[in-house]
Amino acid sequence: DTDADTDADTDADTDADTDADTDADTGGDTGAPACEDAPVWSTDPCPSECTGGCSGTTCTIDCGRAASCSGVPVRCPEGYTCDLQCTGGASCSGLLVTCPREAPCEVECSGAAACSGMLVNCPDTAHCDLSCSGPATCSGGLLTCGDKACEASCTGRGASLGGVTCGPSCDCTNGC
Repeated sequence: DTDADTDADTDADTDADTDADTDADTGGDTGAPACEDAPVWSTDPCPSECTGGCSGTTCTIDCGRAASCSGVPVRCPEGYTCDLQCTGGASCSGLLVTCPREAPCEVECSGAAACSGMLVNCPDTAHCDLSCSGPATCSGGLLTCGDKACEASCTGRGASLGGVTCGPSCDCTNGC
């Protein structure tokens, strides 16, 4: 009985202290925007733009065929985390990607020479990631960040990115 009571008291005290500290720390003492995303809550049916289907509140746009999704604008649906998969060779080239305003946006360029000349406009209120993991991906592309965390990575052989515009991002990482 003593052990159970002691554990319950310790856990309650620790939780209360942690929550109080967190609330005080994120109160905006420094004036910098908080990097945490707001939760995504959509109860709508999976939108037609989600060609790879939906999993919960994540919309997958599948550009898996060679040269698919090239030269046309893609607007990720509001209320869903956007998961753009450019897995086909030369897919998503010259593509303008408009991320949802209030949901995270993730773009994966894994097909050979995918995403060349791509422009990704990140949301102001959620994080945004661009991964150039395929060979010779993302050349001449541009990532424009919003207020939240924003990251570009170039891990594929010969992958490069034309630039990253960090703007007001609270945590901007250019790994290209």
